[in-house]
Amino acid sequence: MFFSAIEGIERLSLDLGGNYMLKATFSFIETYLSTDNWKAQHAAFWAIGNMAEGCKDVFKTSLPGLLKHIGTGLTSSHQRVKFAALSALGLLCEDIAVINLIFNNLAKYSKKLPPRCITCLSQINDFKR
Repeated sequence: MFFSAIEGIERLSLDLGGNYMLKATFSFIETYLSTDNWKAQHAAFWAIGNMAEGCKDVFKTSLPGLLKHIGTGLTSSHQRVKFAALSALGLLCEDIAVINLIFNNLAKYSKKLPPRCITCLSQINDFKR
């Protein structure tokens, strides 16, 4: 069911476009990111990552806020939230092709993001299901 849901989010974002999709979902995503519930945070990061391709034009203008949320997710105490945040960052880089934009402008976005990514990646073997 999980994979069907994230595939559905991706298809909706591609079919409806970024402006409509963000108007319909981003208030929910921000609410989910601000809660202490790990399941809500996990869902929000997967939604961000899977909406990236369909919402790329809008996401480019929202990149600083998205990276701030992702940076926070990378320091979560819950391993699944960390992995979802890392996955969202990877999907943003892949779908929006902003990896150079992100890493060439770290002072503008977040100097903390690369060390947080490295820490998260080094803990992958510690992820337990």
